[in-house]
Amino acid sequence: MNVMKKLLFALIIILIVIAGVYKIGMQYGSEVVIDKIANQVLSKDEIDQLIEDPKVQKTIEEQLGAGALQNLRKEQSNNGTVPDAVPNAPDASNLPQTGTNSQLVFATPEEALKFLLTKFSMSELNGFIKMADGGVTTAEKNQIKSALMSRLTPEEYQALKVLGLIELQKRQNSMNSN
Repeated sequence: MNVMKKLLFALIIILIVIAGVYKIGMQYGSEVVIDKIANQVLSKDEIDQLIEDPKVQKTIEEQLGAGALQNLRKEQSNNGTVPDAVPNAPDASNLPQTGTNSQLVFATPEEALKFLLTKFSMSELNGFIKMADGGVTTAEKNQIKSALMSRLTPEEYQALKVLGLIELQKRQNSMNSN
């Protein structure tokens, strides 16, 4: 009986360690996905389109605060782009139109990564990350978008773009405050 208690205790410890590693891995992995892909894939036109959507505006205000939307608009007009965005991005007019009916919102990068793992394997996501390392060409950007749009609904794709925009703005805000 004493051996059973020790085995049970060891199993519980192992499960706790696995859960901790999983949580840390998901948090780190989601940060990497957002940093590498959103920085490279969101074009100025897409950002302009997103910040004009009333539902996206509401989401930005809820997640970043009352003045965040105005700051984002000011940055867009001053810079013409988001930090680290790639010039010569493809035209946003050929993107799926979700209108203002899109209700899907990812609250955290971890939630988005968990969702993406239901649609893509980890090796596919790592491939996107490696592709985005150091910048992407227009062809690579189109390849990433094509892969995303082939497996995601327009609403899911829109929700990922909104989360990417919010996370990019959070990072910009933290860089400005330092």
